[in-house]
Amino acid sequence: MYKIKKSANTDTMNKENRIRAFFIAGTGVLIAGYTLWTAQPETSEKEKQSNTEKEIVKEETSEVSKEQEAYEYVILNNGGFLCVYLKDLKTVYFQTDIPYDKLSEEMQQKIDQGYLIRDAEELYDFLENYSS
Repeated sequence: MYKIKKSANTDTMNKENRIRAFFIAGTGVLIAGYTLWTAQPETSEKEKQSNTEKEIVKEETSEVSKEQEAYEYVILNNGGFLCVYLKDLKTVYFQTDIPYDKLSEEMQQKIDQGYLIRDAEELYDFLENYSS
């Protein structure tokens, strides 16, 4: 049998190939690790829409609560006529002679929910507009 002698050139190429393979594999691992480390979790369209809706509801709720905190009077239907209550909804401030059924449907809906009035000036403007 013949013995095949490895030349120094072949040994050098094998070492170079191993170094190249190690370098390529290491670079791939580093890139994958960096990508995973910097990647933010993806959110589905439903989650994005849900988050947007939640933000809108929060904004609307805060606006409504600010409006509700700033009112002094509430107008409600009492026996077919408008009645002005203080914001505690127990104390009658003023019983009007304005008939509930003469109001527009839109205004009736607002009255049914409790029409909020900020101050005396707004109250008297409202009463002046609807009493004539």
